[in-house]
Amino acid sequence: MLQYLRNVVSGRIGHWNNTHNVALNDLLQKSKDLQSSDALVLKHFAVATSVLLKDILIPDTKRVFELDVKRLAKSDFLAVYSIILSYFVFLFVSTNSFLADRLPQLVGEITDNPARAAEVHRLLVRKQGMQRRGDLPDLASLGSLVWQETARFLAPERRIDVTEQVAFSLVRRNAL
Repeated sequence: MLQYLRNVVSGRIGHWNNTHNVALNDLLQKSKDLQSSDALVLKHFAVATSVLLKDILIPDTKRVFELDVKRLAKSDFLAVYSIILSYFVFLFVSTNSFLADRLPQLVGEITDNPARAAEVHRLLVRKQGMQRRGDLPDLASLGSLVWQETARFLAPERRIDVTEQVAFSLVRRNAL
């Protein structure tokens, strides 16, 4: 409760509403123009990403990732969405391969970050390719890769902490 009050008083929640929520609304609006099945999947993952980011960046308890969200702009949130949505879509198309042609590309389109989304998708494909063919995705190593990309984008000057990777994995499970 005290952390929540600190977030309100410091302006973190107000800034979150003015940047993150605007970015999320833009994503949801852009996904309306897509085919119904694509829109449904991407909307679900966009909301899951929103929950994940809130739990990591402005939780009600101690923050996992020490970063002042007030320094993030809407474009930063869209870039982070491109990373995490690419991950969620990758996991989804791993078991629903009939959607593999469209969804990864659509992530880049709705986040206005096609290059970043494509790069994350390539990294995930490469990492998954290191496993035996036919195996289910190794969620731990893929999640670790996505957290590293996210943390590197949000705070390139910081070292990546293993406890943050574990926390990301736990929060990711709750978000999905």
